Amino acid sequence: MKLWSHPDAETLKLVEIVNKTKRNNFLEIGCYNFSMTINFILMSNQPNLVIANDKIDHSPETRALIDKYHSKMFHFVLGDSGEIETQNKIKGILKEKKLDILFIDGDHGRGHVESDTNNYADLVADDGYIIWHDTVHGAHKSFEPWFIEQLNKNILINLFFEGESRIGWIQGKEWRRYVSRK
Repeated sequence: MKLWSHPDAETLKLVEIVNKTKRNNFLEIGCYNFSMTINFILMSNQPNLVIANDKIDHSPETRALIDKYHSKMFHFVLGDSGEIETQNKIKGILKEKKLDILFIDGDHGRGHVESDTNNYADLVADDGYIIWHDTVHGAHKSFEPWFIEQLNKNILINLFFEGESRIGWIQGKEWRRYVSRK
């Protein structure tokens, strides 16, 4: 029985990346059925924050169960990640805390991925990671998700391609170094 919506090899790579961090604070943009949210809860140190954001509550039953058993750490923010109101809600939950993981898996179109990156990357700790899911060429037939490939021309983005898996990641301090040179 498959428990996660992400392929096993990809999940293992994500676990490897997460284990390089303090594993305290997570933000998942585009949580759909909460399978990665559950992974983040299971991988986290406690007490911590796991914030899941989506513009639609695709799985209210799953969300209610997670909230029932993990209400001190779990926060679901309903709203478009690009809207100021949603960004302010997320920043309000974090207060002054920095993210160990920013997992961008929402709208996979280039403009949305770029917007999510620009809007939330400053919340990532220096030793935390920005992880982009399905945002490289070939990940989705219906989009042109080449934001990561464009970035990779100017900065080294770590990439993982295996089967259907397409993820890219960079450490927070490396992202800030890149942004400061632009």
